[in-house]
Amino acid sequence: AGIRPPTVPAGTARLRLTLTAAHEMQDIDRLLEVLHGNG
Repeated sequence: AGIRPPTVPAGTARLRLTLTAAHEMQDIDRLLEVLHGNG
């Protein structure tokens, strides 16, 4: 879920993630690829 002003100060938007036991390592690996800009 995106968190943006006015919830947080302008210029500090954030992304909230929830991982659960239902996620597999390949799901987490893919998430990391995307967040690092390699996906």
